[in-house]
Amino acid sequence: QYQQQQQQGAEGEANTRKKVSYIVPMKRALQLLRTLKTNKHVVDPNIVIYNAAIRALGEGNHLNGAFKLMEDLTTGGLVPTEVTYGTLMCACERAGDYNGMNKVFAFMAKH
Repeated sequence: QYQQQQQQGAEGEANTRKKVSYIVPMKRALQLLRTLKTNKHVVDPNIVIYNAAIRALGEGNHLNGAFKLMEDLTTGGLVPTEVTYGTLMCACERAGDYNGMNKVFAFMAKH
């Protein structure tokens, strides 16, 4: 029983480290996007930057934020690419959100 508790503790610690490992890149991607949107830089936020931010949110299981960025990029005049849609689909699959997958298909049909 002690070994089982030890193993469960190790598994829980590994899962926590995995979740934490997504937080830093996600925060960095969102900060970069915010900075580029609010300050006049040489580079305007482009589809590559949005895709990276969407991926970071998806890997952190923040699907609402990922879908919000998808709406923001189209509102800003950018066109989603296959990478954008694929990134969102992978995020939905990772989270087990099959309704989210349907949202991606509906978004594809609309745009």
